[in-house]
Amino acid sequence: MLKAIIFDMDGVLIDSEPLHAKAAVMALKRFGISISIDYCYRFIGTTTRHMYETVIETYHPQVSLDELIQADHECKDYLIRTEGYPAIPYICRLVREIRAAGLLTAVASSSTMEEIKANTAAIGISDCFDRLISGTQVPNPKPAPDIFLKAAADLGVLPEETVIIEDSSFGIRAGKAAGAACVGFANPNSGRQDLSQADLVVEGFEEVDVSLLMQVWERFRGLPLTAAVTPRLILRELCMDEAPELFRLNREPSIRTVLETPAASLTDECGMLQAYIRNIYSFYGYGLWGVFLREGGTLIGRCGLSPFRLNDSAAVELGYYISPQYQRQGFGYEAASKTLLLARERYGLTAVYARVSADNTASLHLIRRLGMQAAGTDGSKLLFRIGF
Repeated sequence: MLKAIIFDMDGVLIDSEPLHAKAAVMALKRFGISISIDYCYRFIGTTTRHMYETVIETYHPQVSLDELIQADHECKDYLIRTEGYPAIPYICRLVREIRAAGLLTAVASSSTMEEIKANTAAIGISDCFDRLISGTQVPNPKPAPDIFLKAAADLGVLPEETVIIEDSSFGIRAGKAAGAACVGFANPNSGRQDLSQADLVVEGFEEVDVSLLMQVWERFRGLPLTAAVTPRLILRELCMDEAPELFRLNREPSIRTVLETPAASLTDECGMLQAYIRNIYSFYGYGLWGVFLREGGTLIGRCGLSPFRLNDSAAVELGYYISPQYQRQGFGYEAASKTLLLARERYGLTAVYARVSADNTASLHLIRRLGMQAAGTDGSKLLFRIGF
């Protein structure tokens, strides 16, 4: 299972890369070396020492490596005092949410330990990390996996039980080399970084939450994705091992009446589920999820979002059904209301429809309780809509 989230610092927690590059330009100018900001961006994700080692090999200045690093520190300190580091928008909220969910956290940065401590304290999240790891503590800098292997070991987890959040090509390469799932943050201030090896690339952290990170890890591990967790339920993709359980559920007479094409046999159910996983879950990223009890893990129904055609246009509908023995306990509303929240906040949908038989009084009551409004008919079904 997913046990830990590991963060890079520069460009992920703090928007520091422009300041770091500016400090390097200022420091080298002292010694008559003129470089550009873009030159510095080549070294994002690696250590300051490695950058200046490359500078010495390229420009052959009459100055030692330690003198260059000292000048860099002085220029950086000046810029921090006068300009400061802003936190990446929404990152502090995400870090605190991860902690509240019970996951372990670490910072694994190429910066020094002093810089890591100072910067996490400056943006108010120093108490949110179980471990801090500096690139100065490992033999090889990113893109070598050393720092992430150490982070996982220090947290007491395996690399494959982690998700790493990085903004640099070197960082993503290091994370993949360590055997971890990786989220790439396309920070516009981090230069042109190749994040193509990441399992997911995001342009900001507004919509990143624990559920999304869990999905990244599950997809990385080839597991069915968890869409959401509510106080009593888990909504997640079904897998082939659950076909017999699904077939038993769908044989309930009251459920078979709401299924468009109920399976005639377990073999049919397996074939239909396999096609659904391939054509719906994998293609759209959502679908009719299994509804499982958090306590005990029993499959009690399905709920989710399904694509359909409405007046020759693409639309999305809310679908759900709950096993008769679990009806009248609020499970349908709990699952459906969470699904509509995901439709708006995660999938960016502007409207969701529902199609209900006129004689299905329980479903009509639920639809109205969800705030959906009558929108005509679709064939023999009443049509309802909710806009966001």
